[in-house]
Amino acid sequence: MDGRGGSQDLRSRGATQIDLIVSDGHDGLLAAVAELFSATPSPRCLVHKQRNVLHAIPRRERGDVQAELVGIWEQPTKSEALTHLAAENRQGCSALSRSDPQSD
Repeated sequence: MDGRGGSQDLRSRGATQIDLIVSDGHDGLLAAVAELFSATPSPRCLVHKQRNVLHAIPRRERGDVQAELVGIWEQPTKSEALTHLAAENRQGCSALSRSDPQSD
């Protein structure tokens, strides 16, 4: 069943409003949600997002990046997540400059 079929099935059973739909980011599902439940937020599932990010980087770096992502996502507020992200960026830049032979 594609995203539209599932969404239409919900409509046919009387659903007029859905508070939240979390998905893997599939274009068909997102389009169906936008068409049939336009006021419904549809954020991407963090597990799927994490998998996509980790597949885009070299294997040797995945453990560190995964730990950074989890640390950011575990923050209780957006503000704290952004602060955590900024701290991770500063640590990464510092580590890179120490390992750069041209920085001497």
